[in-house]
Amino acid sequence: MKKLIALAVAAALIWSGLWFWQARALRSEIDTWFAEKRDAGWLAEAEAVSVRGFPNRLDARFEGLSLAPPDGPRWEVPKLQVMQLVYDRDHLILAASGGQRLFTKNGEIAIDGEGLRASAVTEGGALDRLAIEARSLDLVRETGSDIHLRDLGGGLARVAGSDGDWRLSLAAAPVDPGAEAPGDERVTLNATLTLDGPLEETPRLTALDLAGLDYSADAGRLSLSGAFGLDAKGRISGPLTLRAEEWRALLEKAGRDGRMPREATALLENVFGVISGLSGSGDDLNLTLRLDEGAVFLGPLQVGKLPRLR
Repeated sequence: MKKLIALAVAAALIWSGLWFWQARALRSEIDTWFAEKRDAGWLAEAEAVSVRGFPNRLDARFEGLSLAPPDGPRWEVPKLQVMQLVYDRDHLILAASGGQRLFTKNGEIAIDGEGLRASAVTEGGALDRLAIEARSLDLVRETGSDIHLRDLGGGLARVAGSDGDWRLSLAAAPVDPGAEAPGDERVTLNATLTLDGPLEETPRLTALDLAGLDYSADAGRLSLSGAFGLDAKGRISGPLTLRAEEWRALLEKAGRDGRMPREATALLENVFGVISGLSGSGDDLNLTLRLDEGAVFLGPLQVGKLPRLR
């Protein structure tokens, strides 16, 4: 019995020593990362950094965190936790709390919500897949329409055998401001993105294979799909398949409730109105459009223009 107790004590001491060694190493890695980012021209600051989680986890906790790449948006978050298991350093769980702010060239976005979490898996130090979830997410924008979502879930995963292809998925329920539960509306997105470099280097999007972007409600349903290329200026080219059921009522509801930006609603009303007038299809559409450097064509006729994707 004494030998067993001695072995248990020795194992506990060894594990404790291992945890404190890894915690100290993690804190050093964090300090080095912040220094490297600042040397590269980033804004990288935190009011307080600590490492907790003994005995099984390594939890890095940041308070008053501010991050911004050179000439890029600035993200401010009051509290951020980055959690990992001692024996699995390649799997990270991130949880943010408090009102966040994102400062962009187009104005400030206030970010708030409940259950904001992300799970990231790395291989060789590079991101391999990412999952996000939130019970609620509210984006209040300085310019443009606000966005209020519930039951948000999505992911980004590297396509096996490819260096630049990523699968993107997203599902959420748009709601009215302050609503506790979602209604009948749903938004889903499934696409494959092609990038010209690693995510860590802020690559450019060069191609988009849109399996489906769907918006549905009791008023109707809208679905977009197609495979597109993007030039260096972010202009989209390729065939776009559009299916819409009761599109007038759907757009009227989306505009009235602030579900879509005013520019997008106006563009779709213009495009759909021209198409339905030419085809006599009424409020249900099923057709293929041609995108040429952002311009939208129905046959030889230009019926609209899309914004550039940066």
